[in-house]
Amino acid sequence: GIYCSVFMANIPEGAQLRSEWRYLRGSGLSLTNHLYSWHEGDTIGGSDYHWFRLNPPDAGLFPVGEYEFILYIEGLEHVRLPFTVT
Repeated sequence: GIYCSVFMANIPEGAQLRSEWRYLRGSGLSLTNHLYSWHEGDTIGGSDYHWFRLNPPDAGLFPVGEYEFILYIEGLEHVRLPFTVT
């Protein structure tokens, strides 16, 4: 899998998280800006690390191309991290 670890500081107790993994473009899929995976419903509070995982597809290999990870706290975008799978 692909992991992302984010340190969050001074988050109000019970804040809702949503994470998205997007496939932007590449030779692996014919789609662009495709919502590859998402998760919501976790709540956090205080200051700590939180990690996120993108599981590999059934075929075992991620499609080659450009991706991004997006983290929302209480519906507001806080982190957008681009990365490439080669």
